[in-house]
Amino acid sequence: MATGEGVSSQPDETKTKFAAELKTLKDTRKECAYLAEQYLIKDLLPVLLKPTGGEHQDAIMTEYVSECIALCWTMVVQDPPVELYWPQSEKGSTIDRDKFNLYTKSGTRLNHVVWPAVLLHNLGPLLKKGVVQAL
Repeated sequence: MATGEGVSSQPDETKTKFAAELKTLKDTRKECAYLAEQYLIKDLLPVLLKPTGGEHQDAIMTEYVSECIALCWTMVVQDPPVELYWPQSEKGSTIDRDKFNLYTKSGTRLNHVVWPAVLLHNLGPLLKKGVVQAL
């Protein structure tokens, strides 16, 4: 019998079937994300927002926070999840100009993060530079 003759390709078939099922599950998760998002917004808004008494201002804040929740949820349900990158640097450390733009002051030392950088996934390529304030 020649090498490979009569040998089942079952492990390859199993891998292919598993990959197809996994893709289906991931696609379903993304499709159902909108429904979950609505419940998430409904549950989180009362926790995140307190009424100010100004009806117009409350409506604007409700819309803004709802959009923030929706955006973050969309980022989380991706595979792999999109990542917000907050530098683990202390005040006075060197600013990583590859990942961050400066806010209102120029300099090379970090004061604080204004907005995190956005990475395609954990330790992945940069999608959008963050913003930091220099000392």
